[in-house]
Amino acid sequence: MVQTSTRHVSVKTIMRSMAFRHGVADARSGRSPRFDEYAEGGWFYEWGRQYGVVAPRRLEIMSATGKTLNPKALEVFNTNGDVFI
Repeated sequence: MVQTSTRHVSVKTIMRSMAFRHGVADARSGRSPRFDEYAEGGWFYEWGRQYGVVAPRRLEIMSATGKTLNPKALEVFNTNGDVFI
């Protein structure tokens, strides 16, 4: 089996992705996993589901403007990063 090549991706890139945010929303709502819908962003989606379980439910990922990450959300990811990645 051929391995795919890997590349470094920042936490901010992961958290800004729609796959991550959909994973968070699905986990928080109790929705069954939709892994087949996120084949391209599968890891981001899975990390979002894990984040949705660990992070406080009311903690928004994006800031109030929707243009930047919420610093508190980023802190939760960084504090629990060994759980996600």
